[in-house]
Amino acid sequence: MAKGKRRANREGSVWQRRDGRWTGAAYVLTTAGTFKRTYVYGRTRDEAHVKLVRLQESSDRGIPLPDHPWKVGEYLDYWLANVARPAVRPTTYAKYELIVRLYLRPGLGPHRLYRLSVQVVQSFFNARLVAGDSVALVHITRTVLSTALACAMREELLQRNVARLTTLPAPAPDRRQPWSADEARRFSQRPGRIRCTRRLCCCWYMAFAAVRFSG
Repeated sequence: MAKGKRRANREGSVWQRRDGRWTGAAYVLTTAGTFKRTYVYGRTRDEAHVKLVRLQESSDRGIPLPDHPWKVGEYLDYWLANVARPAVRPTTYAKYELIVRLYLRPGLGPHRLYRLSVQVVQSFFNARLVAGDSVALVHITRTVLSTALACAMREELLQRNVARLTTLPAPAPDRRQPWSADEARRFSQRPGRIRCTRRLCCCWYMAFAAVRFSG
């Protein structure tokens, strides 16, 4: 009887489990620089095989898998403490921390970072809009999440930034109207204001003109 072909080192394998599902396994590169046996799953053999091939191709291209099974909430805490806090202004950090604490950690925290998908993040944003969050707030939430996921990509924990692939309604336009020259003049002449000298009036008018031009 001819002997079966011996599998090469780190070559993957696919088999069917007792519950009917299929499992694929192979040794792939991790962010620690080592090779780790990693598993994929599918309802059919072909589905498991396709996932396994993609996993191996990524490893062959030098794209490592995380050596630590980060969850989104855990990674956001790490990102706040070790990346955002030393790099951004205190006011910006306070905004990041608030968005993570009130929205991102409760909504996405339990998900595996590596398996975070566009569908999961899109559903999260849609749910926030249905719950009554303003479009502007959800845009800010997406920006904070995208900033954290971009850091995860630089650290080779992710291959893509799924937050950037989501779709949100356009924010409402800013309906504030700049003052006219007459309105600015009346403001500067109101009782109780600082006495408007000739030089100060010129400064006021230049400032109002600049604001009006930029608007």
